[in-house]
Amino acid sequence: MAPTPALSIGDVTVAEGVIAQLPITMTNPTGVTCNVTATTTNGTAVAPGDYTALSGVLVPINGVASTPLAVTTIDDSAVELSETFTVSIALAANSDPRCQ
Repeated sequence: MAPTPALSIGDVTVAEGVIAQLPITMTNPTGVTCNVTATTTNGTAVAPGDYTALSGVLVPINGVASTPLAVTTIDDSAVELSETFTVSIALAANSDPRCQ
């Protein structure tokens, strides 16, 4: 029996106004397209003023180990310390059964 695939998402640090490319990684990739949903949650960064929120965005991982997820950050004129938001990922309900 093949090892079960597992998902994770990496952290990145970017300047405001830059598209953050967060790596979604699948250990034990299956070789088939696995659909992943991505949703953002405010932290000290708050959508829509600091970044463009994602809600159930579908990201196909085409049988590879890593795929980038783009989140647009907004450059505002406020002087601020570092801000954060969270991205949650999950296997989509319509994924190939071999993705589970």
